[in-house]
Amino acid sequence: MFVIFAAAFAMLLAFAGLSLDGGYIYYERQRAQAAADAGAYAGALELRRGSSAWITPSAKEDAKLNGFDDADADVTVTVNNPPANGPRTGDANFVEVIVESIAPTTLLRIVGPTASRVTARAVAGIQPDYGGPCILALNTTASGAITVSGTATLNAPTCDVITRSLDNQAITANGGGCITASTIGFATGTGTTGGYVANG
Repeated sequence: MFVIFAAAFAMLLAFAGLSLDGGYIYYERQRAQAAADAGAYAGALELRRGSSAWITPSAKEDAKLNGFDDADADVTVTVNNPPANGPRTGDANFVEVIVESIAPTTLLRIVGPTASRVTARAVAGIQPDYGGPCILALNTTASGAITVSGTATLNAPTCDVITRSLDNQAITANGGGCITASTIGFATGTGTTGGYVANG
């Protein structure tokens, strides 16, 4: 009778441990994912700024702010630029952050493991060809829909300036005004006339 009771009690402890520790491990996994997401986003922001030396420190700092410090013995935060895994492998426009930690068990340690490894991975990046302008004039008939005049300068060398207007003076730069953009687009095409300076 005692043997049956002991076996039943052990099984009860195992199920309780599975429930309690399983919930805790799931919670830790969600926390690790949030830290990996924040780290990847921070790394991508540095990538966008052109600060490649700051990608890893920024990613690790944001992971730390979310509870996973790479300096802790039970935590490893790996930052890869370009990513070493997944569909973005080798793409220098993306940052991969992997957060690994050891989550200790409570009841499960009686019948099994004393800890469980939790791993989360996130990838974030920049898309140079994002498919959208930073300045867009929507009026389809306006003359001077985008106008720069006097000594004003519109300096947007890494983005597009686009108008949907069909007017032949839809984008104007006059009186010393200058527009610099990666693309200057009209409803009828792109151009680099007058005071326009188009890069690329």
